[in-house]
Amino acid sequence: MNRPRAWLFFLQKKRGTHRTIPPTLAFWGELGIFCLILIAGVLGVLTLVARIFVPYWRAVKDFRPQFAVVRSARVVEHQFPEGLLFRPEILVSFQAAGREYATWAYNPQSPLGDGYLPDRRSAERVLSHFQEGQGCIIHYDPKDPSQAFLFRDLPWWTWVILFVPVSLVILGMTGIVMVLQAGKEQTFLGRMVLSGGRPALPEANASDLWPTVPRPLSPPDSPGVRLPIRLPLLPTQWGHLLGWLLVCLLWNGVAVTLFAWALTILSLSRGDWSFLAFTSVLVGGGAFWTGALVRQAAREWRIGPTIVEISEQPLLPGSRYQIYLAQLGKLRVNRLTVYLVCEERAIFREGTETRRESRQVARFRLFRREAFEVHAGVPFEAFFDFQLPFQVMHSFRSPHNEIAWMIVVENVVVGLPPMKRYFPVVVYPPHSGKVSA
Repeated sequence: MNRPRAWLFFLQKKRGTHRTIPPTLAFWGELGIFCLILIAGVLGVLTLVARIFVPYWRAVKDFRPQFAVVRSARVVEHQFPEGLLFRPEILVSFQAAGREYATWAYNPQSPLGDGYLPDRRSAERVLSHFQEGQGCIIHYDPKDPSQAFLFRDLPWWTWVILFVPVSLVILGMTGIVMVLQAGKEQTFLGRMVLSGGRPALPEANASDLWPTVPRPLSPPDSPGVRLPIRLPLLPTQWGHLLGWLLVCLLWNGVAVTLFAWALTILSLSRGDWSFLAFTSVLVGGGAFWTGALVRQAAREWRIGPTIVEISEQPLLPGSRYQIYLAQLGKLRVNRLTVYLVCEERAIFREGTETRRESRQVARFRLFRREAFEVHAGVPFEAFFDFQLPFQVMHSFRSPHNEIAWMIVVENVVVGLPPMKRYFPVVVYPPHSGKVSA
């Protein structure tokens, strides 16, 4: 079975796991895309901070509130490179430091900055709230009383808009970390993606004898509690879940922003109901997506961590080994099965395409337990032995082929689909003995 980074669908073809570009180019392409997403998110956050939050912070820190009287109102037009923009202004008179002042005031908090709005109707709607001779509260600069603003509390839509660039920042940072982690293809704890180079083995003697055999974990690398070595868990379900969660955040951020925009347009004038219906569909799709992800995360959380420890590595054909299994959580298990699985993987070219395929070539059942419960704080534990058959292929890795061995723990829980977790092991050639550095 093949477990690629399926959520990075924009770098993969729709048919199977074929790739149209080399793995190295795919790595730098993914890294570049996430860097662009991160840069876009940072620029978006900085723009909102500069145009909305900084003016509000200045009002709270440097400006003083003062009662003023409205004398007149106007809409100022200004031609910008992006088009004609409009700013509503009111002429106010107020007293400060024993003197009478009259100045044009406006609200600088707007998505376009400096109080400008995209259309005249929106500007006139703002002015309709102020009548000549009516009193209002302004904020003026004590150092320059002629500079006055109509500050209000931050509107609700500012937080909705801020959600979009923040989602981009989270998506970009997490994607960069995941791509860099997946790029460590020369280590056994990577994602088992074949690369064009041959991995180097730290042990000199092992590298000389079997340069294509991966280096196994030793007790100092990953010490266990009950047995000497704790096997690492391959990041399968959680990695995919995290990727889809980030994409879901981005989708919902854009959908909610467009929906809020549609409501704002509808409240200002006769809005386009078709646009509101379209954004409502986007929000509904995001809600359904979020519910599915929450259900999947609850499933992962309900099953709890799985721990597998082994008495020795590497494994030698014909030898016996002891396994310690611990399953945490709070659940009723219909069946728990442990397998030792061997997969053969290949990478080859067909014309201009580079294809990667994998096939399970051997599977040995090591342990099985049916109909039991796991209680919170009391894990299910089991010790069992197994003997590796004599006639098996050892672990192997080359630029175009790989033989990978894994211990697979399959949980069949009441009310949930079956879940598998994979723990890699290394099998050495027969009669090889122990190799030391």
